Amino acid sequence: MKTTHELKCLVPYFQSILDGVKTFEVRGDDREFSIGDTLWLREWNFGYTGRGKRVRVTYILRGIFGIQDGHVTMSIVPDDGELDKPLARNTTLEAARDAIMTREPNYGNSTDAFAHIAACWSAILSVDVKVHHVALCMIALKTIRAANDPEHGDTWIDIAGYAACGAEASKARAK
Repeated sequence: MKTTHELKCLVPYFQSILDGVKTFEVRGDDREFSIGDTLWLREWNFGYTGRGKRVRVTYILRGIFGIQDGHVTMSIVPDDGELDKPLARNTTLEAARDAIMTREPNYGNSTDAFAHIAACWSAILSVDVKVHHVALCMIALKTIRAANDPEHGDTWIDIAGYAACGAEASKARAK
């Protein structure tokens, strides 16, 4: 039975796979990888970036000299049935959730951040900017980017993320 394995793939390795330069994958052998399996490689940069690539396993090396015990080296080729498949709705929402959660340790709570941005913009613009205005403005910025490059998955992820943060910040401030 052929299996699809969802795996994180760091940015430089992911790009090399997209460019056709990297035609192998080295992994811990904890998933019973088999020839014919599909690897759904999801680009990872301290959170999912929104880009993904499906590849098919064509050959596996395991348990031989040069391959560390408990690891495999797999030859991979693009899965022609899935080339450049657009992000699915759930994948986009999941990536937005991951982005929000992984960025909080570096940037702080989004509700607090939106309140600080609103205060800053209020001072600069001499108008009363609310937290939901911040979310809407960030969504507008990303919407313009999406209009210019609708296939850039990260933009759609950001729109979903700003919508979620805006809803959360608006609800928190209403209390």
